Amino acid sequence: SSLFFELKMAASLSSADWPRVGRLRFNEDEDEALAQWVAQNPVVPDQGSKLWRKAELIGLTRHSWQSMHNRWRRYVRRLKCVT
Repeated sequence: SSLFFELKMAASLSSADWPRVGRLRFNEDEDEALAQWVAQNPVVPDQGSKLWRKAELIGLTRHSWQSMHNRWRRYVRRLKCVT
């Protein structure tokens, strides 16, 4: 599919290229960006990798797609369901 091709071509532009010192923590703006991203993409399952790979591709946050996916599953989704 074209999404797969886009992701493959953008691999050199991934968050792995960002300079890091220690662990990069999520902030409130990034948590809100994750929630808005899921809300704007209702037809893509939030548990799959496709949604999160695309988020990394567009630079939604400073984090890898795996990190965004984990943050969504373990924190943001639960927080948004409670409020």
